[in-house]
Order: sequence, then structure tokens, then C-alpha cells
Amino acid sequence: MSSYNLDYLRKISNNDSAFISEILNTFIESATEVVQYISDTNSESQYEQLSRVIHKFIPSLNFVGVKGLEEDLNTLEIYLSKKQNLDEIPQRMEKAKEKINQVIKEIKEVQMQ
Repeated sequence: MSSYNLDYLRKISNNDSAFISEILNTFIESATEVVQYISDTNSESQYEQLSRVIHKFIPSLNFVGVKGLEEDLNTLEIYLSKKQNLDEIPQRMEKAKEKINQVIKEIKEVQMQ
């Protein structure tokens, strides 16, 4: 089962494959940057900036129909910005990276077909 769904993109683009491809490429770029930013965040002093990066990324999940990740990222964003539940943040960051990487992998596999 795919971790994303392109129905929304197909609808708003009248099934324009060039548009869909451009959006997917943009999503992959931004998702890769988010994963890298999560990987590079290793201190509490960086949490506020990571919170802003995640906040900016979340709306793109809707364009590519990613379900289940938005709630995880919203929770992580809140924990980071408020510096609460600090003991859970590293695990949530790892989980977010894994899920984002899975979506990237699946999109790339479909694009190669």
C-alpha cells in the first residue's frame, strides 16, 4: 500500500502529468531537506528552527496525499517549539525521518516507471 495518494494533485491539475511531476520533484527536494535538517539537529538550541522548518513543510503533505505523517509532525513541531516532552523528541525525530524517507522512496520508484 502506498504511503501517498495523488488524487488531489490529479484533480487540481486536470491530470496534467508535467504539473504533477513538477510538484513531486519539489516535494522530494523539500522532504529531503527536512530529513537532513532533522538529522543535523542535535541540541535543544536548534529546536525552535527545526520547529519552523517542519511547520513550513507540513502543508506539502496534503498535496501529495500523505496520511498519518501530518499528525506526527504537528506533535513534533509543538514539542520542539515549546521545548516540552524533551525525552520524546529524539524518538519522534527518528520516526519522522523514517516516514518521510519512505514516502520519498515510493515516489521515486513510481517516477522511474
